Amino acid sequence: MKNYEKAITVEAKHKRQTQQEMNELQRDMKYQVNEEKADTESKIAMKKDVIQSSDESIQLYEDEQKVCRGSSKS
Repeated sequence: MKNYEKAITVEAKHKRQTQQEMNELQRDMKYQVNEEKADTESKIAMKKDVIQSSDESIQLYEDEQKVCRGSSKS
C-alpha cells in the first residue's frame, strides 16, 4: 500500500513541476517572435502530454490501491 502512496506522491510532484515549466513557457511567449512562439507552443504541447500521462498514472495507482484495500479486507 505504501508503494502506491509513494508512486502517487512522486507522480503528483512530477506533474506540478511540469505544470510550472509549462507556465514559464507560456509567460515567455509574450516576448517572443513568431518563430520562437512556434517552438514554444510545441514544447507546451509536449508538457501537456506529460501532465495528462501523470494524471492517468495517478488514477491508475489510486484504482490499484483501492483494489488492494478491497482484497485485503476480504
